[in-house]
Amino acid sequence: MADIVLGHATSCIYCDNVEDARTKEHLIAASLGGRFVVEAASCSACCRCTSLLELGVSRRIFHLARAFYKMPTRRPKEYPKTVAVNVLFGKYGPKREVLVPLSDAPIVIVAPIYRTDNKKDAEGRIWSLGQLEVTQIDRERFHGRVDAILRRYKAHSVTMESLPFKVNGDFERTIWKTAYGFFWLTDRDSLEASAAKAFIFGTTELYQVRGNEIYYQDMFSRKRQKLLGHRAAAAVYTMEEENHSHLYCEMNFFEKLGLPLYYCRILNASGQPFERVNFID
Repeated sequence: MADIVLGHATSCIYCDNVEDARTKEHLIAASLGGRFVVEAASCSACCRCTSLLELGVSRRIFHLARAFYKMPTRRPKEYPKTVAVNVLFGKYGPKREVLVPLSDAPIVIVAPIYRTDNKKDAEGRIWSLGQLEVTQIDRERFHGRVDAILRRYKAHSVTMESLPFKVNGDFERTIWKTAYGFFWLTDRDSLEASAAKAFIFGTTELYQVRGNEIYYQDMFSRKRQKLLGHRAAAAVYTMEEENHSHLYCEMNFFEKLGLPLYYCRILNASGQPFERVNFID
């Protein structure tokens, strides 16, 4: 599908470099199905950083799922054709790895959830509590595939590796990179006063490990509600809370994978509310 051009930058949106060889920037990564583009938005150095970040997320986490659910890709020939499944013959073994066609694989996705029961640190920043949640898009189809493999190999049980979101900040940085682009389009003054850029490039930690729990800064999620009509792929709006005005970016992607809506927020530098801006693809 064709890109949707939302604007043209006069310098790199990340570092203000004005070199001539700037490239267009997909606000939602093209490898994750994004179509929104800002022309001449990224210098060569920043482009390398954001591309590696997005590619790592899309390949490591969504490679099988994107192929299975036929999500957009620029490299269709790299789609995997088979998936490794562990088959246990008998209650105590032996166990053997077999390859099954992608269309027959019992794929399970582990989704990141960021609770909105926020906590503040000593500096007054807001942290949300992250967790992982197993997502099965079609339980009947999933169990049907498991049963088919059991019958085919006369096996006792079947297991396969899920597609987890590793806790290393890459997915969260990709979310912030996406929000950054939409904030840039709507309110650059507020963006300059935020830590969003530092989150993307890893110069500021966007998460903390506290005991057995992981906390993320100014990033939230909300389970999807079944709505009539088409929801915008992204939206930016203001919200008054905690004696401050904040800008929120709401992101609606990975919809086929059943993931939640994701949100990033920054302080609204002007303090003035403005109407919700929807980005519809």
